[in-house]
Amino acid sequence: MSTSPRRSTWTLADGRPADARAFDRRPRLRTLRGLARQADLGTFAGLARTLDARQAACGCGDALTPPDTWSSSADLVLPTGWELRKAAVDPALRDLPEGWDLSSQGTVTIGGVIRQADPQRDPQPPIGDGPVFRISLNTPNFFELEDSETGELRYGPYDQIAADLDRLGVAVARHPGRIQLMLNEILELGRGVEKRPITPEMLSVDALYETIATSSPLTHLLALVEHLRAHDLSMKLQLTLLSLGGGSAAIDGLRYRSTVEEQTYSRALRVPWDETFKDRVVRDEIQGIDVPFNRATTPGDPTLSEWDRSTLDPRNPYKRVFYHNLARAIGRFLHDHEDELAPYLEGIEICNEAEVRHVILQTTDKGEAEYGDGVGWGGLYYYCAAGLAEECDWVPLWLPALASYTEDDGSGTANEWTGKVDYLTDMVGEIVRLRDLDGRFELGDLIFGLDLHWYHSGDSDRRRLLLLPAELQRLREVFDAPEVALSPTPLLSVCETSTNILCTPDERRAAADPLALYMAGCEAETAGVTEPPADYRPPRYALFGDRTIRTRDRVPANDFQGIMVWQRLAAMLVGGAAIGGWHTLVGRQPTSAFATTGLRTDLHGPTDPIGGSIPRVSWFVFQRAAALLAGVDRVNWLAPTITSTRENLGLELSRGEVSSDQLVWVVELRNAALTHGRFFNQDLGLGSLLRVEGWAYLVFIDGVTGSTGDVILTPTGARVRLRPNTDVYANVYDVPTAPTALEVDTSEAATTRDAFPDHRWTVDAPALMSPERTPDGGASMIRTYAIDVTLGGWPRLVLSTTRLALHEIVLLGDTT
Repeated sequence: MSTSPRRSTWTLADGRPADARAFDRRPRLRTLRGLARQADLGTFAGLARTLDARQAACGCGDALTPPDTWSSSADLVLPTGWELRKAAVDPALRDLPEGWDLSSQGTVTIGGVIRQADPQRDPQPPIGDGPVFRISLNTPNFFELEDSETGELRYGPYDQIAADLDRLGVAVARHPGRIQLMLNEILELGRGVEKRPITPEMLSVDALYETIATSSPLTHLLALVEHLRAHDLSMKLQLTLLSLGGGSAAIDGLRYRSTVEEQTYSRALRVPWDETFKDRVVRDEIQGIDVPFNRATTPGDPTLSEWDRSTLDPRNPYKRVFYHNLARAIGRFLHDHEDELAPYLEGIEICNEAEVRHVILQTTDKGEAEYGDGVGWGGLYYYCAAGLAEECDWVPLWLPALASYTEDDGSGTANEWTGKVDYLTDMVGEIVRLRDLDGRFELGDLIFGLDLHWYHSGDSDRRRLLLLPAELQRLREVFDAPEVALSPTPLLSVCETSTNILCTPDERRAAADPLALYMAGCEAETAGVTEPPADYRPPRYALFGDRTIRTRDRVPANDFQGIMVWQRLAAMLVGGAAIGGWHTLVGRQPTSAFATTGLRTDLHGPTDPIGGSIPRVSWFVFQRAAALLAGVDRVNWLAPTITSTRENLGLELSRGEVSSDQLVWVVELRNAALTHGRFFNQDLGLGSLLRVEGWAYLVFIDGVTGSTGDVILTPTGARVRLRPNTDVYANVYDVPTAPTALEVDTSEAATTRDAFPDHRWTVDAPALMSPERTPDGGASMIRTYAIDVTLGGWPRLVLSTTRLALHEIVLLGDTT
């Protein structure tokens, strides 16, 4: 199979080759430039076809025939210095406004407030100072191959991973593989298993600095940022300190009853401590007191208890001093390497999903329940944040990420939504208390952001998408509470979300081999995930006139994953997230719960090279979304209209008190662009030639029902009408949100290389939409643009050179 060329090849209609670099010497290029500036026809193919027809009619130049597909690795050299000459523009377009200054049209920033924005009523805000959203990818496994002790080679060399993230347009890489600041790795205690304990000789900042400065995570960190700099790659890295929390295994069966706090603790994270810590005392400079190591050890016992000897224990005052000193050592390293690291660090997250580890056990009328220990983790966070801030004043500090992925039952337990809010409230309250006691830092210097994990990717925990922006708003309210009043309000991000593309038993039986499964839209089963999202995937409908017809019992899993990339990014945007993306590039196999969640296939074996890791449909979607969002500086949620709190909205959904039309989404983006930035030449093959900055509208139906069998009837189809907001002529384009085909090199030579395989996507060109005459509710007619969407169908994306307003939403067909 052919591979992607390094340079696109163009031919004239008579077969002669055309050098793209010589285009500026042709008279028709002024026409081409004019059309590119005045009307975004999407791809050079669209422009060439338009111009071919016009020039063939007038006999005024050679016609060009562009390639039908666009290489993901094309390196087309574009001419510079073109001039826009209005006389060369087609007469039909001469009435278009000069320039592309959209500032006079204004928009509304919702700032996370969940409400409808009315372009006709809302006042014009000040112009923004840059993008409001950056796209992220979670857990790209840098240095897994280079450091592999177990033969886990499936992720490939770190330079290949970095190049693929750049192709995708990733701005932030979170949990970036083997450069995480995990306790066992930063102190070289061993990976995944207890190999050697922490000793008293490691307690001082100087001793810890000597250990961590030559550790593999920080060595790899310096190597990666040097690679990013040398290759002009601009992505930033977000690292996690101490532990992955919910992403790390707890010690089964180990409990500790504290008579001081009168609480029982469980689900402890394993950290080994040397027996010589017994009966030691250290000075806590933050509180100005001496604190002991013994916490669970019974007085008079000759050895440490298992709890003291083997747990992270965020409530242990001696261990907090140790973590504070470790954070100081890391902060000193960051300070010493500021010139290299500052341009590439998004921040340091202190632990991750901590609410589901080191939990408090309580007996309820339903039995024993686990509750998050916000006070304990808040204390640990403050000690680490203060240690980092003492030595390094430039690195942003992030709270432990919260995980939203289980059923809501109102119990307030560690896994349930209200329990997570209680945990975060307690955590922030304890940080405020210790800050006031310490008195050295501004609270805003210690809390920069918080990540929300929003998986809901199985039949037992699926959710309506309406809940995601509501959850982000609820978290923001914790920070805005009078007793906290954080200023500026910490950033919110959603860097972990995904769906798997496993085949159901019926789908597996219908396909004979893995390739057939892939073409059928799903992939083989795996031991790690026992619940493929079958019912979770809605049926697919097609629209015929004003009727909808069911065409598939469920959306193919590959399509569904791509659809979810669009929909969840939209929900993050309207919820006010500053960063958001997907988990992950290549999923773990064969026993991980994240199997088949990646943007690339992950069914090649653990020791197989990445030449067999071909891109999924979601890879294309992710790249196109990154392209669209790179310059967006305002986001409006035009539909649905939601004003409920997260807790009330959950009840309304379960009771069927949300109407069907509230499941039709219309999201408005200002300064969206089909091409924006240097990586777009991999998508469209034309760099910034067709860059049009204007207004984008993403329209879709939320077809994912709640796992408790919500009684809301989901529309099978809807017609959304947008109208021009002013009398200014608009060029409105229907932009494909999915590719039509993928060509990938699956030769033996390609699949056995430690390099991602060459590939190219085929994608339709954006289509110029024609306005319709629609009654305005009275005797007059107005121009509108009709956008039809169906349940299980791909979202519709519309780009407009002027702002549009939402005219109406009409449900079509039946509800299901």
